[in-house]
Amino acid sequence: MYSDLVELSRPDLYPQYILELASDILFHQLQLGYGAAIALSVARLSLSEARLLIFRMLTSRKLEIYDDISSDGPLAPKSALDLLVTLVQVLPEMKSASFEVLDELVRNPHVCVRFRDHPILRIHAEESLNIPLICRTPLAELQLRFSQDPMYRWKNWKLLESAGLLSESRLLHISTVLLSAVSEKWYWTPDFFDAAVDLFDFLRYSSVPELRESATDHLIACTSATRDSWEPLSIVLDFLSHFAMVGDRPILSLRYEPYSPTSPSASRTHTKTQSEEYHPQLREFLRYAHLRPHARDAHLQFRKCHPPLGPLLHGTIESSSPNAVTMPVGFNGNKF
Repeated sequence: MYSDLVELSRPDLYPQYILELASDILFHQLQLGYGAAIALSVARLSLSEARLLIFRMLTSRKLEIYDDISSDGPLAPKSALDLLVTLVQVLPEMKSASFEVLDELVRNPHVCVRFRDHPILRIHAEESLNIPLICRTPLAELQLRFSQDPMYRWKNWKLLESAGLLSESRLLHISTVLLSAVSEKWYWTPDFFDAAVDLFDFLRYSSVPELRESATDHLIACTSATRDSWEPLSIVLDFLSHFAMVGDRPILSLRYEPYSPTSPSASRTHTKTQSEEYHPQLREFLRYAHLRPHARDAHLQFRKCHPPLGPLLHGTIESSSPNAVTMPVGFNGNKF
C-alpha cells in the first residue's frame, strides 16, 4: 500500500488532485505510526525524487505540524523527525534531503526547544558546524541515548523488515560497510560505529540461529582482517554494555561451529572439544576487549555498585573451558 501511495505522490507524474490526496493519506499514516514503511518506500525512489517528495509532503504541512506541538495527541513534529531519522538510518545518502526539510521545520523555535536532543537535529547541527567526520557522533549512539532503549535501533530495523526489507541483505550490507572501513582504515567513522552496533544487535536480539551464525562469521572476518579494528569494536561493545538490560542475550555469548565434511548423523554424535568452542581469532578479540585497562577498572567499579544477584552474572559467557572469556555488561567505554 505504501509503495503505491509513494508512487502516486511522485511530483509531475499525476494530476494535482491525485498528488494531494496521496500525500494527505501518507501524512495521516505517518501520524498513526507507520513512518518506517513510508521511509522504506521513499528510500526505494531515486535520490532526487525522494528528496522532492519528502520535502513537499512535510513542508507543505508545517502549520499542522506546529499546531500539534502543544496538543495532547500524538506529536506531529516527533513523527516527522522520526521519519527523517529512519530515512537516514536506512539510506544515509538521504541526509541532505532530510536537512533541507529540517531547515524549514526549525523556523518554529518550539521544534528546536521541544526536540533539541532528537538524533536528526543533533546530526544536522554537527554537519552545519562542519565538525570533522571523525569527531561526529554516530547516529546509533544518538538514537540509543535519546530513546534510552537498547533495542531502539533494532526495533526500527524490524519495522523496516516487516515493510519488506530483507534481514539477509541488511546483514550483508553491514559486513560490506565494516570490511570497506577496515580496508580504507576508516575505523573511527560514524558509519563504522553504526554498522558495528547493528552487527552486535543481530547477535543479541535475532531469533534466527542462521542469522546469528552469519553475524558471528562477519565479526570474525572483521577482526581477522586487522587488529586495528579491535579497539573501535571494543568501544562499541562498551557503549552497548552501558545500555544492556536484564534478560538480554549476552553480547558476546558467541559459539563458533567449525565446518565439518562429515555426514549429518556423524555431526549429531560429534562431541565438541573445548578448543572448538570459540574461533581462535574471536577468542583473542574477546580477551582484548575485556582486558583493556579502562574496561577492567570500570568493571570493578560496576561490580562494587551492582553485586551479582545469582551464581551467574547476566552478561557473562558460561563455559568450563579454561580459555573462556567473561564479558561484563556494565562497564563504560571511553565515550563516557
